[in-house]
Amino acid sequence: MEVPKDQIATLMEHGLYNSAQMLGCFLVSSPAANAEINPHLKAESLVLVGDSLYREGEFRRAIVRKNHTFSAYFVL
Repeated sequence: MEVPKDQIATLMEHGLYNSAQMLGCFLVSSPAANAEINPHLKAESLVLVGDSLYREGEFRRAIVRKNHTFSAYFVL
């Protein structure tokens, strides 16, 4: 899971926020990826997706994503 997380960060560094969102959402929602993910890495991916939303000016969606991240992380 480290490699996709690094790929999301690289996409964001290059200003490709929409691509980072798509990759992050896929990684978090994919059943095959969920079997391999520990909760900490999943939370980091969700934070990166929230950051990409924020940088695109989608502040409400970013706040919802961050709140979802923290609630999912602390429940597990």
